[in-house]
Amino acid sequence: MSKQRSIDDLFKDEESQQALKLISSVDLIIATKCLYSIYLKHFQGMNKIPSSGFAAQTLFFKNQRKNLFNVGDLFENDRRAGPDLKDINKMNREELNIYLRASSAEAFGNSLQARWRISVDKNSYAGKPIMWAFKNHPGVAGRQLKIAGENYYNFILDFGPPIMGLIDKERQFKFEDLYFKIKIPEIRVTNRNGDYKIFIDSPSLWNFKTEIFENENDENKDDNKYSRAGFEDDFDDVLEKSKIVTLILYGFSRILKKYPLYGLKLEMPFELQQSLATDERKILPYIYFRHVNLLTSKISVTKRSDEDLPALSNLVNFYVNKVLRQEFDPNKRHCGSCIDNILGLNNRPICNERNKNQTLAVPKEYYDRNLFSIEREDENDKGKYIIHLEGKVDKNVTEKAGDSWRKTTVKKVVAMYDLEVFDNMHLGLKIISNYKSYIFGIRPSPKGPSFEVRMIDEADKLIQKLADETTKQIIHSFDFNKQFYYAGKKAAKNKLFSIGYCMSEGNVMMKYYHPKNT
Repeated sequence: MSKQRSIDDLFKDEESQQALKLISSVDLIIATKCLYSIYLKHFQGMNKIPSSGFAAQTLFFKNQRKNLFNVGDLFENDRRAGPDLKDINKMNREELNIYLRASSAEAFGNSLQARWRISVDKNSYAGKPIMWAFKNHPGVAGRQLKIAGENYYNFILDFGPPIMGLIDKERQFKFEDLYFKIKIPEIRVTNRNGDYKIFIDSPSLWNFKTEIFENENDENKDDNKYSRAGFEDDFDDVLEKSKIVTLILYGFSRILKKYPLYGLKLEMPFELQQSLATDERKILPYIYFRHVNLLTSKISVTKRSDEDLPALSNLVNFYVNKVLRQEFDPNKRHCGSCIDNILGLNNRPICNERNKNQTLAVPKEYYDRNLFSIEREDENDKGKYIIHLEGKVDKNVTEKAGDSWRKTTVKKVVAMYDLEVFDNMHLGLKIISNYKSYIFGIRPSPKGPSFEVRMIDEADKLIQKLADETTKQIIHSFDFNKQFYYAGKKAAKNKLFSIGYCMSEGNVMMKYYHPKNT
């Protein structure tokens, strides 16, 4: 990071300005979780990195939910269906059940699960390889998508479809001399007995959790200067406090005032349309934010007023000052759900600042026991005898062959166990070992592969065989923490104990191998 300069100087810095030309609500969400992710995104060119299973699952649902409708642009006609060409936004529950592209909630859920399986088989989505957080992640995600699809379908039957042409639309506006960009997932309108309401709906697979931000008054803040502002509080409390929600409701209020055609599109009563020009409130009181957790069917609603804008201003100032001063402090509390906490295509973690104790997301083949194999090679040179064990994974890759591309399988080394054999005078043989993990930086290693366990098991059989063939006792000892720092540490230790190793002083593991039939 560069030395601190004045803000006036930093405004002349083209790189810093680039990140502030248009601030997205996504940038603010990322920044309130971990500023280092903003550095990776804007200054390290991380747009082409692989996708975590969670991110792929979320994007998949956002894209697939649109399949229930024909989505036009803002000024095009809404989709109409049936013999009377009825507007889909005017249909009742029974009519929607007929004309939505899926015939039932169950059918839509099943279609999501089936389409997801196609992406899993390809191990990619939206042009990006998928990295998985645990062995059964693809299947778990598929079952969650099925549940989400069913609940979303029922939500539509209960509350109606969103306004056609406005699904996932990005809109820009100005706040405190800065330009912002928000994505509005869905919009629905109600007008019962003259009570007109606009709902900005956010159907999601997860609870609404967005913000961890710096709080100078927090006496318990850690070295990263971050505190959880309501992050672990009751879910509804988090929604009520969210500055991102404030930004969205402010932004849409500004858009509604600036573009009267929105009022027509949303069938706003004439009196409200007339009052937009003179209404001095910056956040309109009849706009609500509604979050839908599609795994639990929990619906939560909140709104904002102008009194909430100072808190939003504080968040914006926090973001701007950090970017301009190039202070991209990592927040390691958030590593578990961070999109950068994944293994890159170069077999190294994307984020160098990640919590080393947090499991990375990795390619699917690392979890498939059938794709893992161990190859042996012996070296005997000038009395030096070493057994090399290489653990390899069959990795699917796409390579160019002439003018076309073809899929092929390569063997990728992920672990190596070297066993060097010495003559221990009249006491038999002694083995010094060296274990290396070639998934660099994964501490602990991904849950599920158990490379270490299988390598230890293979080495144990080889050492016993060597003892039998030479009819000599063999002692194998090593510093456990140095050998298996990359671990599967717990699994490796349990395996070693189960096959007769014992722990002595200084974390030294030891086992005596006695030749059989002597």
